[in-house]
Amino acid sequence: MKNVETRSYGINLILRKYARFPWYLPLPAHMEHGWTALANALVSDLAAHQPLMLVFSKRRKAAWKKASKVPVEIMGAPFILYKKIHNIKQKKDAKGTVVFPGHSTYDLKSRYSIEDLCLELKTLPAKFQPVTICLFWLDYIDPNANIYRRRGFKVVSAGPKISNSLRFVKNFYSILSRHKYAASNEIGSHTVYAVDLGLPFFMVGKATVLENLAKRDVNVAKVTKQQDFLCARRAMKLFSTGPSSKITSAQKKFIVQEAGICDRLTSDQMRDCFFHYLKQDGYLIKKIIPYFFDSIVHAFLFNMPWVGWLMRWRKKLAEPKGKK
Repeated sequence: MKNVETRSYGINLILRKYARFPWYLPLPAHMEHGWTALANALVSDLAAHQPLMLVFSKRRKAAWKKASKVPVEIMGAPFILYKKIHNIKQKKDAKGTVVFPGHSTYDLKSRYSIEDLCLELKTLPAKFQPVTICLFWLDYIDPNANIYRRRGFKVVSAGPKISNSLRFVKNFYSILSRHKYAASNEIGSHTVYAVDLGLPFFMVGKATVLENLAKRDVNVAKVTKQQDFLCARRAMKLFSTGPSSKITSAQKKFIVQEAGICDRLTSDQMRDCFFHYLKQDGYLIKKIIPYFFDSIVHAFLFNMPWVGWLMRWRKKLAEPKGKK
């Protein structure tokens, strides 16, 4: 159900654990589910109508305050909280480079030449080999993923359980921690989490172009490039180093700022926030029944063996007519 609880990527579960907030109470907050270069608050977030908004960083907090009177706090990059709780570190036997190509969604199609990217990855120096391709689930089940396989690359995914489950973040860190380096043709959440874990990150290939399929995504234009946004241009310049085996001080500073590492709420502060807004304007009374119903629906749809099939079906429905 809409506006009950944000469950993307299990972020709700991470924040509950971090704040020691009971599972049986609705979470009175909406939250950003990933890093964004956009300078404005997302239209989809503004429509959430929750009593509290949680964002990644000071930059995103300022953007929100310009657009909404809903109170806002900094939670930081949530996967880092998961990493902290579980004391995740890079494996001692880590090797090679994990590459995160720009990913698609049900509403956005990431356009770039897979063949050209493969050619560039093949030329990486020996110390950066072998290369593993980590795809978002929708790209993983796309036939184009076979291009990577035909070129000899191992292709993996953190999996389809991206709602109300910790399986995705667990798989993500399992993949990330087994590598020494990370790369991509775009800046994204993967950049933040890779550098935070200690993996040098660098740009590879030509930057992606996002096509807004039938203009279904209300947050971006029909065609979007990361270079359109000041923050992304800054990040791309920082990480356009070529294959790199170190994290510079400027890169580290950028990630610390964008991940809200020094600015996020403490676990006690977040817990106090949740209970404060839970009591406001009868939120608990209005939301408790929808919350339980929503929880049952999500458990049935997204935490069962048929999740992969369900996402394939959803992907097929989302494809524009006349296009493969």
